[in-house]
Amino acid sequence: MAPNLHGKTIVITGANSGIGKITARELAKSGAAVIMACRNLESANAVAREIRDISGNGEVSVVHLDLASFASVRACAEVIADRHEKIDVLLNNAGTYTQGNTTTADCIHPTMQANYFSPFLLTNLLLPMIKASHAGRIVNVSSAMYAIGRLDLERESFIIAKNGFSAYAASKLAMLLFTMELAERLAGSRATANALHPGLVDTKIMRLDKWYGFFINRYMDWKAISAEEGAKTSIYLSSSEEVEGVTGKYFAACAEKPANLSPRRWALKKPLWDRTSAIVGL
Repeated sequence: MAPNLHGKTIVITGANSGIGKITARELAKSGAAVIMACRNLESANAVAREIRDISGNGEVSVVHLDLASFASVRACAEVIADRHEKIDVLLNNAGTYTQGNTTTADCIHPTMQANYFSPFLLTNLLLPMIKASHAGRIVNVSSAMYAIGRLDLERESFIIAKNGFSAYAASKLAMLLFTMELAERLAGSRATANALHPGLVDTKIMRLDKWYGFFINRYMDWKAISAEEGAKTSIYLSSSEEVEGVTGKYFAACAEKPANLSPRRWALKKPLWDRTSAIVGL
């Protein structure tokens, strides 16, 4: 269980299932006011009731957030700002995996928008509330798949290939670079930003209805860890006193790990931020 979090306000995206649900439950048990930002309100409200019952914490609420829509992200940020004065932790947990060459209404590949562009926008919109906290934390769920991700900032959605794996890996690389650039921009404030790899967690987002899906599904059944295990690093970075003041780092299994990127990829941090800001309308 996390330390005593009474008086803390924590926003978790995608908190109605998988590691987000486990994280919300454990942080609520520790006394935090948990805001579940989710697309499926029926599911989210049911989970919120369950967490309130299990934790005995009545401060578990739901706000609508569809990461496939920039308009929804802005509306979500407005609702949170109307209800709360500060945010102690923003956990960008939600993620998706989309096959095919489709785009959202904002003309972004769905995987890239949900996993990167929308969290970028949400974070920036909530940044004044995070800075208002004594020691606000931004925790971004990336993935070890960042290592095979490729980005081309001149291409649509920044992705070189529009298949599911390439887009997913690119989104996780973008999330990692965004976190590192954000940490630099927060220098001089009390706010911190860190990224994490939760492990190979079978959250069902890669359960594919393809000819090769059988092999991937079998591999996941064999190798994947539970959501309970996968949530540990998110809980750690959201609550542990050990990481207070730590920023611009990458974690896995509740420990800092090196982010192995070439100088050319590290150099993408600032131009990625600038290009993303223009696309999301900041």
